[in-house]
Amino acid sequence: MNNKEIVENKIIELLLDEDNITRPFLNEYFDIRPATLLEIIDGLKNKGIIAEPERKGKKTGRKASPVCLNEEYAYIVGLDFQINSTSGIVMDLRKNVKARFEIQSSKGKDIKSGREEIRKVIENLKQQLGDTWGRVKGIGFADPGLVNTEKGLSIKAVNIPGWNSLNTSQWLEENFGLDSIIYPSSMVRTYIEYQNTYPNYPKSLFHMELSSGIGGGFIKDGNLFTGDSYCGMEIGHIVVDPNGPLCQCGNKGCLEAVAGKSGIWKKVMELISNGVQTELNMENFSIPFFIKCVKDRDKAACGLAHDICNNIGLGLASVVALLNPSVIVFSGELSALDEFLVSVVKRTISLHCFPLAVEALDIRVSKCDQYANALGGALLMRKKILLASTNSSKSPGTAG
Repeated sequence: MNNKEIVENKIIELLLDEDNITRPFLNEYFDIRPATLLEIIDGLKNKGIIAEPERKGKKTGRKASPVCLNEEYAYIVGLDFQINSTSGIVMDLRKNVKARFEIQSSKGKDIKSGREEIRKVIENLKQQLGDTWGRVKGIGFADPGLVNTEKGLSIKAVNIPGWNSLNTSQWLEENFGLDSIIYPSSMVRTYIEYQNTYPNYPKSLFHMELSSGIGGGFIKDGNLFTGDSYCGMEIGHIVVDPNGPLCQCGNKGCLEAVAGKSGIWKKVMELISNGVQTELNMENFSIPFFIKCVKDRDKAACGLAHDICNNIGLGLASVVALLNPSVIVFSGELSALDEFLVSVVKRTISLHCFPLAVEALDIRVSKCDQYANALGGALLMRKKILLASTNSSKSPGTAG
């Protein structure tokens, strides 16, 4: 990569984080001749990557015209593939969502039915876009399990039979004619949660998903952490109770086994079997109903919720001790416990970590909607497409 491409990449990286920037700002940011910078900016405009909507000629008057990404340069598909649903969005370069669609999955979801759901979501998005589908240049895919992000391989998802050792990136490219990237859904969600802190990006952020399973992701200075064998941030498999129930991974007492949906279900069944007075029942069991009972101050539900949140805090205490994040964000069904969850977790962490690591720690609940993972996948694909566009040896795929 030559010096010109380095500057082009940096301009794009700045625009990925900022809605717009100005030429005077870029003149101060880069230690290069103004004429060279002018040439680079005009080159990006000629490629169609950036735009200056207010700049009509060589001069714009006293006010500096904003430089921004050209929203029409490319559209990107984001897909979120989960055990209970498959959803997708199409967005332009400026994050304007052009189409969205979601399918609720039937029980017994496997590789065959899952791939059929993906086809249906893509087909629906394609129909919504009509002729503008030709602008689509890539797919960002949020995978439900472990992922080899470099090779685009789905390593294993324990909740979906057959979803292991798959070249998902290749399958997407062969079936839809588009370049693609694959990331674990928890990592994708981490990225969108970080993006949603704009313009006050924290130095680091840890995201924890509390759903059927429990996952995590860590981002520092805008860079996602994966781990050398793609098993990093698997917080759901930190052992919090060595004598606890068997987890799907084969170990005992994993956080997911005691605080995931199946673990909560077993605890509710145990309470009822022991004759405990409670509004909880197996006929209506669901995480939303459990949370309703907690908010209605059902004594047994509140006690169970406290134990669950305490275990979550124990798992996070290791994260805080090792990573010292600025922000922790919860997402998923169980995050609807809201302030109950935050207060118990913060107290537990405080009892197990250095005070300095906790006193400025911001623990919050996500405000994203059900399309957040799909949007995060699209944003990661956008980054790949734009950075590849400044390298003459690479070109992104186009829609068929």
